[in-house]
Amino acid sequence: PKFGRFRVFSSPNPISQLTLRNLGPYARTTLSTARVQAEYEPRASLNPNDVRNSRMGVFMGTQFSDSETTWIYIQDVENGFSILGHNRGMLANRVSYWFNSYGPSYSFHSGDTCGIEGLSIAYDAIEKGYCETALVGTAAFAMHPEMSFHYKGLGILSDDGYNRSFDDDANGFVRSEALVVFFLQKAKNAKRIYASIVHSHAECYGDRKAGYIVPLEYPMTNILSNFYQQCGIDPSTVSYLEADGSGIKARDAAELNAISNVLLRDKQLPLLIGSIKSNLGHTSASAALVSVVKVLISMEAGKIPPNYSFNKPSQKIPALVKGKLKVVTEAEPWPGGLAAVNSVGLTGVFGHILLRSHSKEKVNSGLPEDDLPRLLVISGRTEEGLNDTLDKLESHPVDVECVRLLHDLYSSDIINFSYRGYTLIGSHDTYRDIKGLTPNLVSEYIATCAEFSSLIIFGTARCAVCPLPLPLLAVRGLLCAASSRRGASVQPLHNDLLCRAPSLVREPLTSTPVKTGADTLSPTALDGSTR
Repeated sequence: PKFGRFRVFSSPNPISQLTLRNLGPYARTTLSTARVQAEYEPRASLNPNDVRNSRMGVFMGTQFSDSETTWIYIQDVENGFSILGHNRGMLANRVSYWFNSYGPSYSFHSGDTCGIEGLSIAYDAIEKGYCETALVGTAAFAMHPEMSFHYKGLGILSDDGYNRSFDDDANGFVRSEALVVFFLQKAKNAKRIYASIVHSHAECYGDRKAGYIVPLEYPMTNILSNFYQQCGIDPSTVSYLEADGSGIKARDAAELNAISNVLLRDKQLPLLIGSIKSNLGHTSASAALVSVVKVLISMEAGKIPPNYSFNKPSQKIPALVKGKLKVVTEAEPWPGGLAAVNSVGLTGVFGHILLRSHSKEKVNSGLPEDDLPRLLVISGRTEEGLNDTLDKLESHPVDVECVRLLHDLYSSDIINFSYRGYTLIGSHDTYRDIKGLTPNLVSEYIATCAEFSSLIIFGTARCAVCPLPLPLLAVRGLLCAASSRRGASVQPLHNDLLCRAPSLVREPLTSTPVKTGADTLSPTALDGSTR
């Protein structure tokens, strides 16, 4: 969202407009991203009701805030709300208040390893029963050039704007920014799984024999050895490593030499490595979670994206020169199995996380085994947003898993999603309509629901009064209220779909676990409930 304007949507606990006008960019974007991730996530089939009033933990990490001096010390304000709006200690609490969740709510201030620290705390909290689910997020923005001046003074900022991770000509990193939010839950409750966390750990090494910004190899070697001993995993089974790869030559050498000491000890084949910093730059507090995002995308896409600006291996890394570590410079097929993400903080904090690929593949690549169209009835906050969603759904091939997840997502109301629409995907003809729920229409809708609460028809039909095709699905009130109450006739368009619709309303899952809820409905045994 734009920093000048910000609106609150779908919140049971609204935030005052005075507070909103004084929210800093960290709070604004964190609230917006957290809402999209946990309250409205079609790919995970999460409905707002799944997380509201629940034991959801919130863990938000930051490092520097470029906006605090601008809004608190420079800007001429008439009230003290800027102190509240730019207090990074309230980031997690604002998100918890937004969702009315009563799990643990932590805001923490750390360095480049923020993401792994947050994932480790959240993983531990879920494992010990402190919360049922968790939101883990990090935020980092580059708003003022003064920070670049300070990094340049430390000699760790790139001179030419290239982030040459692992390269012999590496001369520092390029500043970048990112805000990342993850939703964590137990695998048995997940409707879709991207990856599983095997183990996660972050540690600040205090026994240093050099200054804070000088990278050291021996503490990283100790931490990695202890990490794999604790989780009981043979480090040689790791198939891909997303390294920190900051582009600082000495730091990259210390990191990969420690990796070689542990992960290559009994490994026969070269270990594939990469660093997202070569593509995007260094995102400071969000760097670790951005690396995790790259690994998850690689798992989903089945390919590892290549590193940029890698021409000659650093001579300070023997395993890289000998080919035992292989930097991915061309798109490589995803090897599957275990993937590790390493993070090295500027001040002696080290983090490591081990992820396992979700190996279950889609049956028939998600394509249906018949040629029947699928009906999707969805809602949205604005007509434009709903049209965009329908456009995307219509532009892709039919995916029965996606249809099933969307059916679950819209099985109950979403606050302030006052636009309703439907589309037929997989049909030669286009059938689409969007209606906004005005107060008059809502009253008529409620009256119609009361009158036709037990009437549910499956399929697609054309109303004799209005010229638009009508979706007839197991959702009360989606019949044209005015036409139904006038006793208008309904003419079926797809008789085969009408006959076979009960088996299509709830598509069977093909690749990932989804909570089934009630049994599949039939046209002769209906309870009038929303499906």
